[in-house]
Amino acid sequence: MNENPFILFKNTVNVLVVDDMPAITGAVQEFLEMFKIYNVSTANSTKEAIDIIEKAEKRYHACLFDLGMNDVAGNEFHLLDTCKKIMPFIIMTSNEDAPKAFKCSKKGAKDFIRKMTPTSFNFSTLITSVNHYALLNLLYPDYDESEQSNIPKYIEALVDMDHFQVKEWVNKFIISARQNRNVWEAHQDLTP
Repeated sequence: MNENPFILFKNTVNVLVVDDMPAITGAVQEFLEMFKIYNVSTANSTKEAIDIIEKAEKRYHACLFDLGMNDVAGNEFHLLDTCKKIMPFIIMTSNEDAPKAFKCSKKGAKDFIRKMTPTSFNFSTLITSVNHYALLNLLYPDYDESEQSNIPKYIEALVDMDHFQVKEWVNKFIISARQNRNVWEAHQDLTP
């Protein structure tokens, strides 16, 4: 069987990329779509992004958003302010502005990725952040960071780690061997 094992997830994770530079939106879209699970939409303004979100028949699992666009209400944070409850925001910017990064974080942004130049950035950092937040949102859309939950750790392990032994799972999830054994035994009871 030579079929791609992830074919079931083809175009499952919806990502919106918003940047006023078409070269950036195009580069990010091309990069993410190399991973067949991503379905990427792009917008070159906040207004265009809002139109896409309002007309969408699908839910977006993450938004990669460039700061500095104030085409709606003269507010560069308008999209973040209005849509942070429906999808996680990963801020992209070429400015090294700690107060602005802090403000984004207080407003609900999940991550802050600095562009290395106005038209490029570290794609490894980008894919790590998108994988984490988009997949977390896909698998657990109502996740609240203030609640005590191991789900983000489980998702992170699924995204970041290769196959590993039971002992490694126990260590990664910070559970006791006994808890792990109980989960295993419960699963065995359900197996035909």
